[in-house]
Amino acid sequence: MMLWQFAGRETLAVNATPLTHRIEIFGLGLTRHYAAAEVKALRPSPEGGATQYQAWLPPFMGPARGALAFDFGSRTIRLAQGLDEVEARELAVQLATRLPSAARAS
Repeated sequence: MMLWQFAGRETLAVNATPLTHRIEIFGLGLTRHYAAAEVKALRPSPEGGATQYQAWLPPFMGPARGALAFDFGSRTIRLAQGLDEVEARELAVQLATRLPSAARAS
């Protein structure tokens, strides 16, 4: 857990087709790709935000938490647990410009 606080990072990237989410510590981690056309209802998720204690945990430990959420098929994906609601709203607006389907409800 301490390593996550000092060397962990969570990144989002939007390219031509996928939304890429990566969590890593010292360059080792997990990468997930989501087809841009299938990302729907991108939104801030205040109920999914981490408590102060949970924000210290890496995103891959425990239940999925995050200040940003979107629907992907039948699942709700949550990420960016370190953001507050205002930051999550700003990120959702920026991502929606790169992912037009994300602005629509599923």
